[in-house]
Formats: sequence, structure tokens, C-alpha cells
Amino acid sequence: MTETISPLLEYLGACERLPSPGRCRAIRERAGVTQALLAEELGVTRQAVSAWEAGRAAPHNSKHLAAYLEALDLMEGFA
Repeated sequence: MTETISPLLEYLGACERLPSPGRCRAIRERAGVTQALLAEELGVTRQAVSAWEAGRAAPHNSKHLAAYLEALDLMEGFA
């Protein structure tokens, strides 16, 4: 049972580290990265990134969430 709960707990922990949607957008814009380019790098659609930044959705799986968090960290360092 612990093996099935562990990935969920990791995902929830990562969700807690995700900045607010507005902050995510500000980080991306300050870095000069378009939604389309970010989406391509993450392997999602531009509409998915738009929904994340509008607060209508969040990354649906841990792979995309981890990649999004890493991209935000990198972009924040370049801004």
C-alpha cells in the first residue's frame, strides 16, 4: 500500500512548491519565454500552460509537474 501512496505524496509535495499561477506567468514572461516554447519543452500543449497560468488547471502528472518546477527555477535564475 505504501508503494501506491508514495507517488501521490510526492506529487502533492511538489504541488505545494508550485508558485501561484500569476507568479508562474511573471517568471516566464520576465525570462522572455513564450507559452508555446515552454509547452514544447515540457511536452504539453500551449493551452495547458495557459490554463496553469490562469489557475484553471495544474500539471496532471508528476512528470509534467517536476519538469514545470524545474523550468520555472531555471527561468527565474535567468530573469
